[in-house]
Amino acid sequence: MNLTSANTSTSAGKAAPDIETFHGSSLELRNLTMAYGDIEVLRNVSLSVAPGTTTCIIGPSGSGKSTLLRGVNRLHEPKSGDVLLAGESALQVKPDILRARIGMVFQHFNLFPDHTALENVALALWSVKGMPKAEATERARRRLAEVGLAERADHRPRDLSGGQQQRVAIARALAMEPEVMLFDEATSALDPELVKGVLNLMAGLGRRGMTMLVVTHEMGFARKVADQVVFMDEGEVVEAGTPAELFDNPQRTPAALPLGGAVMRNGTAAPVRTAVVGFGISGKVFHAPLLAADPHYSLDVIVTADPARAAEAARLYPQARIVPTPEAMFAQAGDLDLVVLGTPPHTHFDLAATAIAHGLHVVVDKPFVPTSAQGAELIALASDGGVQLTVFQNRRWDADFLTLQKLLRSEAVGEVRTFESRFEWWRPEGFGNWRDSVSLAQGGGILHDLGAHLIDQAIQLFGPVEKSYGETANRGSDPGAADTEAFVSLLHESGVRTRLWMNGMAAQVGPRFHVLGSEAGYTKWGLDGQEPALAAGVMPSDPAYGIDPQESWGLLGVDGGADPVPAERGAYPEFYVQLAAALRGEGPVPVDPSEPLEVLKVIEGIHALA
Repeated sequence: MNLTSANTSTSAGKAAPDIETFHGSSLELRNLTMAYGDIEVLRNVSLSVAPGTTTCIIGPSGSGKSTLLRGVNRLHEPKSGDVLLAGESALQVKPDILRARIGMVFQHFNLFPDHTALENVALALWSVKGMPKAEATERARRRLAEVGLAERADHRPRDLSGGQQQRVAIARALAMEPEVMLFDEATSALDPELVKGVLNLMAGLGRRGMTMLVVTHEMGFARKVADQVVFMDEGEVVEAGTPAELFDNPQRTPAALPLGGAVMRNGTAAPVRTAVVGFGISGKVFHAPLLAADPHYSLDVIVTADPARAAEAARLYPQARIVPTPEAMFAQAGDLDLVVLGTPPHTHFDLAATAIAHGLHVVVDKPFVPTSAQGAELIALASDGGVQLTVFQNRRWDADFLTLQKLLRSEAVGEVRTFESRFEWWRPEGFGNWRDSVSLAQGGGILHDLGAHLIDQAIQLFGPVEKSYGETANRGSDPGAADTEAFVSLLHESGVRTRLWMNGMAAQVGPRFHVLGSEAGYTKWGLDGQEPALAAGVMPSDPAYGIDPQESWGLLGVDGGADPVPAERGAYPEFYVQLAAALRGEGPVPVDPSEPLEVLKVIEGIHALA
């Protein structure tokens, strides 16, 4: 990348600091074809990007947009065709050298959590380019200053907002002095208030002459900033032209333009066409009624092989097609946008990977998958496929958990010292479903099942885990079965100690929450009422839904002076409200899958030592 210093003037006539202008290189794709195994996801794509211009790529999820970028810098090798950088074949360049010439900014930042912002930017300079550390550090500081983070150079990612982390990622790419910059949905994981700042930064790079290829769902950005807009669908370029040509007078682009995985028809968002796989407790009690009550979705397909469940599904949701197998559902993938997996955990990986390969967004019930390696692979597949992946951690919207979050934000207990959380039942006969038979290796056991909730809640409240300890036991009749009882102790980086109990054979249960702080304590008994309400047929639209009766409220204070705290309203429907917004490009998914992945790592560590 050639750089030129330019002196600009402010409106008051004073000289502003010198800023660098870029002299980006040309980029050309010739009949590029990409495949994952036997599935071709990009077919004979040809595209030219002039030096110093911005090309925005739009299109529905699964159309091959992100795969195209990964082919350009060879994160995934093309099946055939060629990529020309400044007129020379990029396929003849060593990948490490190529990636120094073509920078890439990902959706999920990909920063090293144990490195500061400065170290994240400088690392590749001395480790890949062989630059002396002093020189690399100085360049890294300049790039951080350029993206407005000079004062955050010594902060680690956990101490930065999502927008600031993405700025670090951009600075890291710029530090390598690339000739072309690739942006893969760089704002889709950000809260709405942070999106504008990152988009403005990207627009500024374009004005300064950087060649940019941008996959985006931000239609306003594409219209305003792009020199060229490319519409892709089903692995092919459907149409390319100026923003005015594509948005105002399209020749081949459908009238329903894509927007973050959903579509806009006649100015309004079309319902997200949804399939629910499994109609046991997960599908019948949680997902189907929540989806049916939300006008952003249409419940189009329900998958169950059980005749009685199929009959019940047809009775409750007569508009849905009832099919016996996932294969029958995937045969209708062209008529779907979203797949919700309410099946046993050992089926999640294969079903989710297949859905992603079909270009479908995916909701996976907890526990996410049996292993963290599978979870990381699914996250990568979803990113490659340009689809949204999220995990149904519904207990984040329990009434008691929302109440506790509110109390902690107001510092009602003072400085939290210990936190105890329990999920306990008296079910010595078992659960009567997959929980009684699925092995530990398949994601079975109470630590996988309920630990996925309790550990997640603890991390949401008190932050990352520094140390963990656990105990598990099997009290069932089969000595080779997975655990039926578990205890977990977590020391968080914040200094808070959390103790978590899970037990399906508790003859007497303890308090759901018990929090001790420097000023007061808070104790709550009993489980959230949304699950039994949904199981009884109460719809989320019912005025009484999610409201805890006064006798269930927790007590705040000290012994002899504790008062009941009115409960926040339980809000399981909020998961799907937030997901619909994410699919419209208006915010992040309700649960970032990287968070359940961290929970899985804690569970694996406990099982390894138990």
